Parts: sequence; structure tokens; C-alpha cells
Amino acid sequence: MPRKPAIDRIKLLYEENATQFRFFLTWRQLMLAGYFATMAALALGFKWCISEAHAYVWACPFVGAWLSAIFWALDHRNLELYQLANRVGSALEKTLGDNLAGHFTAYQARRAPRILRHQVILGTFYMVSGLALLIVGILSFVTDLTVVIHAAPK
Repeated sequence: MPRKPAIDRIKLLYEENATQFRFFLTWRQLMLAGYFATMAALALGFKWCISEAHAYVWACPFVGAWLSAIFWALDHRNLELYQLANRVGSALEKTLGDNLAGHFTAYQARRAPRILRHQVILGTFYMVSGLALLIVGILSFVTDLTVVIHAAPK
């Protein structure tokens, strides 16, 4: 066990690390909300293009596919950062002798099965959304999608 001044420094590092961990998780939440807001704006743009600018109807889905890839990349980078904060926090807990009841150690111990982890769910969501938008973009580029949409039964 380290001396008292060393423990105080370690506790200070631990507090700062916990703040960073929460910061990265908050950014993840904000990025997901930003993704939904961006896709909603693109959906409105797509609707407007269908009725007002037929020649550019293909642009919105391609932009949506590109943004899906960007948001996935941002989420992946953020994932690396909060996992790093988690590993550092766990190491600090072990240094303090709190390796059984510490927050970060418990967080690592209670990881969900791989298929149920946020990183897999969000990564799949971003990629499936991006792929669907890419397909819609290609279809709207090679066909007159406005005719298909206006011919659909209401």
C-alpha cells in the first residue's frame, strides 16, 4: 500500500478518471441523439426533394449513408476512450487495494455477452442504417423514385 501523499495523488487521479469516464459516456449519448436528429433532418430533406427537386432526390440517402459511417467512426473512437478510462480506473482501484468493490473493476466484471454489448448493437445499427440508405440512394439514382413513391397506394 502506498504512503499517504501517494494515496492522495492516486485518489485525485481516480476522481479525474471517473470524470473522464462519465464525459465519454455522455458524448456517446449525445452522438446517438445527434444521429437521430441528423437523420430526421435528412428525412425532411428527402421528402422536400421528392416534391420540389426531383433531380436531387438521390443526394439525401447518400449523405445519410456517409453520415452513418462518420457517426460509427466517432462512436468507435469514443468507445476506445471510455474503455481506456475504465482500464485506468480499474488499475487505480487495484493500487488502492479496492480491486473487489471498485466501480471500474465491477464494470469490467459484469460485461454482457458480446452480442448484447452497446458497441455491437450501436455498430450494427449505424452500419445497417448506412447500408439501407446507400441502397435507397442507389435506387433513387438509377430509377425515378418519385414515380414509384407517387404511384404507391395511399
